[in-house]
Amino acid sequence: MSYRPAVPHDDLAMQETGGDLIVYDSRNQRAHCLNSIAASVLRYSDGTRTVSEISSQLSCEQGLPENEALVWAALDELAKAGLLTEAVMAPPTLGASRRSLLRAAAITLPLIESILVPSPLAATSNP
Repeated sequence: MSYRPAVPHDDLAMQETGGDLIVYDSRNQRAHCLNSIAASVLRYSDGTRTVSEISSQLSCEQGLPENEALVWAALDELAKAGLLTEAVMAPPTLGASRRSLLRAAAITLPLIESILVPSPLAATSNP
């Protein structure tokens, strides 16, 4: 059975800004800024698509060659940001690391920047 990544979309608020996607995760009060590749992988991770299918859709959308290693890298970043329902473990036969992806192709790697969003109470200050 192939891995079908899933994102808890009910807990996420998303807003596109420029070429990026801002994602607020209400479960852990964190905001994330995803580049276009990471955003596309997030959108396609609905629990119904395999990594291969996501790679095909990403290729069509972004105009990139099909590259499952790129999808696995994005899924790894999404998992580290806490945006997947379960941990990601790329198949050992994949053999492509982030470093080898950088050396092998002049493509944009998935990128996610995260910040902790204070609760409204914590954001208020006492004079």
